[in-house]
Amino acid sequence: MHSRPKETRRAESCPRTADAFTVLADAPQVVSRAPDGTDDDSPLDELVRAASAQVPGATAASVTMLRHGRFSTVASTGDAGEETRVNSALSYRLNVLDAPGTTATLNIYSEQWDAFDEASVSTGRMLATHCSWLVSAMLARDRADNLARALQSNREIGVAMGILMQRHRLTREQAIHALRVASQETNRKLADIATEVADTGILAIRRSPGSTTPAADGSAARCSTQRAADGQT
Repeated sequence: MHSRPKETRRAESCPRTADAFTVLADAPQVVSRAPDGTDDDSPLDELVRAASAQVPGATAASVTMLRHGRFSTVASTGDAGEETRVNSALSYRLNVLDAPGTTATLNIYSEQWDAFDEASVSTGRMLATHCSWLVSAMLARDRADNLARALQSNREIGVAMGILMQRHRLTREQAIHALRVASQETNRKLADIATEVADTGILAIRRSPGSTTPAADGSAARCSTQRAADGQT
């Protein structure tokens, strides 16, 4: 008879550890999966539920993050670590890639005293490895989304500046100044003002005496300030 490998026997003797190995093996697919908008649960939500269910002795779990000087809970099983009575806890610092200044931890809680043994620690460590990948992927996706939004905003601002420069014969500096003034006066984002100008060709702004800034009706005045800027007297 052929004896089964030690690893197989060990996994079969501890079903929760076997489940943790399965979760870890599926990590690349989970990390690369993009939200489809049909499920409110993120991969991190799935992971903390797995931690709560698979780590021997665990009753709750969460992922917390320190970013830009602020703490936040990015995933948790219910009110884990907040309203849940905690008498035992495991905490794993996550290896977050390409995010200097960001610290994240996987926290596993229990209502029992001395709830965690070596099997708990080992299973939690495997899940923490998985969690590091997920948090790194989440932060990378956030950076990509922010960059895409910034590029779109820059395009809108460039289009709006071009319209103002062509229609009102403004310089680049005057065009961006006009957009900033409109943003400040209306308490709206500069990108939103730029999109409106790109769509309508009109910059809604209150014009003060002596200003060269386009008015709400699209008109513009050249006055003494413009002549001074051109070196005229």
